[in-house]
Amino acid sequence: MLILIVTKYSSNSTLLKTWLVILAAKDLELEKFIKFVFNWSICFLTLVILSYFFGITDNYIDIRLDGTYRSSMGFAHPNTFGYIVMIISLLRLYIIKDNINFTNSIFLIPVIFIIDYFCNSRSAIIILILFYIFLLAKGLTGFRIFENKIVKFIIRNSFFIFLFLTVFMLFEYRNGTGLGLKLNDILSKRLYWINYFINDTGISLFGKPLQITTVKQAALLNSNYSGVDNLYFFVMLNYGSIITVAIGFFFNRLFKKLYEEKNYIMIFILFMLNIYALMETNILNISLNFYLIYFCKILYDSKKKVIKNE
Repeated sequence: MLILIVTKYSSNSTLLKTWLVILAAKDLELEKFIKFVFNWSICFLTLVILSYFFGITDNYIDIRLDGTYRSSMGFAHPNTFGYIVMIISLLRLYIIKDNINFTNSIFLIPVIFIIDYFCNSRSAIIILILFYIFLLAKGLTGFRIFENKIVKFIIRNSFFIFLFLTVFMLFEYRNGTGLGLKLNDILSKRLYWINYFINDTGISLFGKPLQITTVKQAALLNSNYSGVDNLYFFVMLNYGSIITVAIGFFFNRLFKKLYEEKNYIMIFILFMLNIYALMETNILNISLNFYLIYFCKILYDSKKKVIKNE
């Protein structure tokens, strides 16, 4: 019911669609699903790239202030291409999780260079580099670091921690401190746009529609892009504070469940995606983040426990 209310107030059905898919995943074999998604994602990526080279799809070109040339490779935006390649790489890493090591993950290095060369999607590059560093650390210490109480606390509460981190950065920016202004530059004016939409829309319990101008719309209308490229404040502004707290709670429960299963690779993938959410918003879209299907584990496992107790 809450999601229906939020969908009405926000005029955004993405969260509702994601929730419906999670509800429909009751009897889904998650491991097989991941392999299925990986295979079809490869086909989809290949099709789009071939369409780009044959001139069938449009190509969005972006040039950074330093002159870096960025191509969308047939997708809507260069960051979309980087994100899709990143997600496919993470899918592959999860598939080989039982034997994952520094060697059989060497494919990440050329993938990082491909992303950098074609679209220079820094968010995706950072995540893949962090994952490779994680694999190096795993080779030295195994998964023991995940059982550290501080690390476990940070991971389980990462949604709220990154939300408060964004609040801190925004506070610094709004007060015009050197740190805040520098962070805004590093984050490609993301703090500016968060601040803009807070002033324009405000934060409410059930959210409000955001008057976003996408990159494609900006190009067609010869106007400027405007959007909230930070998941935590996007959810807060568009879906409201109640849903924001609820999502943070669900992430906490999911991490707890994954810890019980000792599924450390999935724990780290989801943690990395929460870091990615500091810079992008698409991880709550089930069509772009298939890992959200894992929320069905806490949804239906909790119901099974209730039935057993009865």
